[in-house]
Amino acid sequence: MIHSINYFFTKVFDIILYPFSFINEFWGILFLSFLSSIFVLYIYKLVSSPAKIKETKDLIKANILAIRLYKDFWKVIVSSFVKSLYYTMKYFLLNMIPLLLIIPLMAPVFSQMLIRYEMKPFEIGDEVIIKAKFYKNVDLNGIDAKVNSKGQLSPKKTLSWKVDANRQIIKQDMKPVFLNAINEINWKMQVTKEGKQDIELIINEKTYKKSFVSEKGFRGIISEYKYGKSNIDHILYPGEEIFNDNETLKYINIYYKGRLISFLGTEIHWLIHYLILMLIIVLSLKKRFGVEF
Repeated sequence: MIHSINYFFTKVFDIILYPFSFINEFWGILFLSFLSSIFVLYIYKLVSSPAKIKETKDLIKANILAIRLYKDFWKVIVSSFVKSLYYTMKYFLLNMIPLLLIIPLMAPVFSQMLIRYEMKPFEIGDEVIIKAKFYKNVDLNGIDAKVNSKGQLSPKKTLSWKVDANRQIIKQDMKPVFLNAINEINWKMQVTKEGKQDIELIINEKTYKKSFVSEKGFRGIISEYKYGKSNIDHILYPGEEIFNDNETLKYINIYYKGRLISFLGTEIHWLIHYLILMLIIVLSLKKRFGVEF
């Protein structure tokens, strides 16, 4: 169910962000910041009470002013201090209610931006760590591993990697490390060529595909995880379909380095761009929506 929703959102975002795929990625972030700001303001308008928020803010200011004006009257100071704490808590709760609704509703947007702007494709010569996480009932002691660029699987092997030999973009750099305590196998690979292709993990003659990107200037979806089944973790990594495996492979993970988005000579993380732009847009449009913070 979760992966079906993710797949739908991924296709929707592919469509709405298509015009921005030919220009600086900053403009796509700006567009999503604008849409997110409109959504946040609309939810605030539906759920919050601007009159109560404004009244509470005024009462906080009044009690703080009373402390400053009547600093020689300790009873007034204590009373105003307690009241200011009470109204501050009330103000916090009045704003928290819409936020508790907004955050889960915005989760698909964050995950879509994560797989598009967070990760940087590998470069030739980079070392790559690929992890295969198994379910607890899998015995790793009976698993052997091998990379075979020709796709030839030895009968004695129960697990191997298969990469298209004609356009192989990674190679094994060292033997796999078996972590029996956490049911995991780690491979150290090295990038040999630019490109984007599926690498295939073969377990007991069943093939599991995971995308891999080492293409300079790549503009598209990069996903660190591909899961065996639909679960709550899949919300953050909706870039690939699930394996439909509930018994053997839990996920394959490829760790990508983070990247920065350039704009006007600066390079900043996409989340900072996003939050700053949202703050500016929300504060600029809050009166038009009749919203109070």
